Amino acid sequence: GELKTLDFRRHPLAPCVVLMYEAFDGKKMKLSGLIVIETDDLLGGGTGDKFSKAVAELRKKYNFGKWVNLQEQSCEYGGRTLKQHTNFGFNISMVRYLKERAREIVLPKGRCKTPNDPATETEIALMRGLTGKINWATREGMPNGCGDASLLSSTLPTPQVKDLQEANACLRRLLQAEASITIKPIPLHRLRLLLIGDSSLGNTKGGTSQLAHMVCAADVSILANQEADVSVLTYTSHKMDRSGSSTLLVEANAMSEGLANAEWVASWIGLAKDYRYDLRKRDLLNREFRITSIMSTDDDSQMNMAAITDAKSLYDNLVREQYSGAEKRAALEMCVIKDSLESLGGKARWVPHDLNPTDCMTKLKGNASQMLQLLRTGRYRLTEEAAELVKRKEYREATGMRNPRPKRLTEDFVPTKRRGMVQFATNNHHKASLNGFMAAYTPFSSSTSSTSSVAFCS
Repeated sequence: GELKTLDFRRHPLAPCVVLMYEAFDGKKMKLSGLIVIETDDLLGGGTGDKFSKAVAELRKKYNFGKWVNLQEQSCEYGGRTLKQHTNFGFNISMVRYLKERAREIVLPKGRCKTPNDPATETEIALMRGLTGKINWATREGMPNGCGDASLLSSTLPTPQVKDLQEANACLRRLLQAEASITIKPIPLHRLRLLLIGDSSLGNTKGGTSQLAHMVCAADVSILANQEADVSVLTYTSHKMDRSGSSTLLVEANAMSEGLANAEWVASWIGLAKDYRYDLRKRDLLNREFRITSIMSTDDDSQMNMAAITDAKSLYDNLVREQYSGAEKRAALEMCVIKDSLESLGGKARWVPHDLNPTDCMTKLKGNASQMLQLLRTGRYRLTEEAAELVKRKEYREATGMRNPRPKRLTEDFVPTKRRGMVQFATNNHHKASLNGFMAAYTPFSSSTSSTSSVAFCS
């Protein structure tokens, strides 16, 4: 009620997000600020006199025990470490959470000599605790580990000793990488969407397949095959609900699912940008985001979005008029993909396996090098399909062999264990933090002395 009186509007797709609009220089109303409400915490930011006055009124009416400017110091918010940079970009990190909460499963001497033995009840309980913490950390800010987290969770409730070892190794990799999500300050009029998808056929427990996708915001220059700023917005990795009989089918399912998420993101941003946005016309309005679904296109000048895949069979079928050789269920899924791409003004792009950042999201100990590079730099470049195919053809003609699929690429590190804890000689690649202002809040009517934290970024 109080936020409504200050002229904040509730986001139609996110009831816990309130938005403010203001006319600048006599022009039409534009988004000037927002506040995210999570239980009794607030996280927000904005610009303009109207938003500043509204924030001042909130601080007058409520007793915020803690109020932090995220450009001045980092802040903990829902387990995440947040910091805002001077260029108004952000970092979201779960490294502190993992270091403080997660511990390796201590295995007795000689236990690892029988990797196929079932875990004991105590080991299963420890496995649940470790995978739970890894799942939370990877879901909130470590996409490089969400494939490991999903596949390790599928071993429960009957893990084997080798699964316990893999969980320990996963924790060590995450702590060594110290990867965080960087949100780049991309102007709304230059913002485009980038969808990257991948799948792995029959590699999960029971023979089902693993699907993954990641939706990113990117600067428009990425569509011209230039290296551009990219911000990871949402991602997921999970097993396919049904059995897949071919790589084409599971890749199509991964892309279709990712495009559904991309349509949601495009509508979410559209509703935030303009309070007059009409969801009934989203097929037309969302085209300004020009989704790129990483696969390829003949004419990139009209492309708004890219959907990316490393499956050449899927890419070939999406850029053809007919689905030659495609099984009927996969063909149906590709019809859905084409329709979704059209509604978003997007086209398909293709990249080699070793350049797909989501490769590590569908496999245990997958190729994480491209994902870590994207997370640390916040930049990505699309592959020029024609040039890449020429290079691959030249390799086949010169060697007489098929193009090799690169082996897993990871960073070298030597972890040292000590009583269940992990220590690393870390490299200072990209340490996460986020800066804004944070407030601990006590309602003015409360008679208690306890306070609850509120994070607010400006």
